[in-house]
Amino acid sequence: MSLVKHKALETLADQLRTLLDGEVHQVEAQDAEATKEACWPNVVVRATGVWEFIPFDEDEIDTTSTTQTVQVGDLSGRVEILLSAKTKKERARLGDRILGGFFAVSGKPGVMVLQMTELEVSGLTLPGPVPVAFVLGDDTWQEEMVFDRIRQHVLEVDVDLPALVTRAGVYDINQLVSAFTEDLTSDDPTVEQVEITDTGTLEDYP
Repeated sequence: MSLVKHKALETLADQLRTLLDGEVHQVEAQDAEATKEACWPNVVVRATGVWEFIPFDEDEIDTTSTTQTVQVGDLSGRVEILLSAKTKKERARLGDRILGGFFAVSGKPGVMVLQMTELEVSGLTLPGPVPVAFVLGDDTWQEEMVFDRIRQHVLEVDVDLPALVTRAGVYDINQLVSAFTEDLTSDDPTVEQVEITDTGTLEDYP
């Protein structure tokens, strides 16, 4: 789950980098507190609190000749977007650019649905994208102190992404044969057998 979680943070960071279009020194995803101070202005995306796993019936996502990737539920949590700048005016301008990204899609105000590409699950890189949704609960930036001065704003966003697992030793069914007999309890191998083709027609087997 940790790889999927970090991929979600990176995907949001990539989107914010595009929204800000080079106006900040860096936009990065972090799993924990930064150990050193970055150049301002900058944006950090980080997970916060405990993320909840919500299980439900399995849904197949992808298969290969020997593996199967399924969604076993959802992973829900919260992400903080930390915006640092030297002046209040600069923070407000950059903050408005970020908020604008959450209201850009008509009919889904406050929701940003992104696609995680090249997602690795249990050692297998999926060939297609996997969606992840970021939901704006409150469009207000909270002020946070940095060295006794307000130079950082924090925006909390809820995140919902699929919980995926890849299983090995799973094989595709590429041939379907049906045997007919009048005696439903019979093991007689001489009963009539037919192969059901891809189009649903019956052919003699073997």
